[in-house]
Amino acid sequence: MVDEGQTFESVCSQIKVNYGSESRIWASYGEYDKQQFKKICSMFNARYPFSDMHWNIKSMASLFYGFPEMGMDKLLNKLGIKMDGRHHRGIDDAYNIAKILIDILEKGRKNGQENKST
Repeated sequence: MVDEGQTFESVCSQIKVNYGSESRIWASYGEYDKQQFKKICSMFNARYPFSDMHWNIKSMASLFYGFPEMGMDKLLNKLGIKMDGRHHRGIDDAYNIAKILIDILEKGRKNGQENKST
């Protein structure tokens, strides 16, 4: 499948065109994916397809919950959120990271509403 697939440059271009990725905030769990993507773009002389507006959900979660930074699977377990799929599989990790971000945003909104009523 890989031999018949598209070039890295082509995929980066499609990400930009199809998702408007250069003008959107994007997120990952830690800095690894961001740094790795930049490194691979440099290796293939491809234009980085994402904006510089990046949310590090691992750091965000640590600050929000007051826990030390930990792996995504451990944080999900600590929060009582079921991990779906297989850890380190791109689509599954993206879905699980989104669940952490949703939890942060919902709890933050709830706390904000409680503070307004006091």
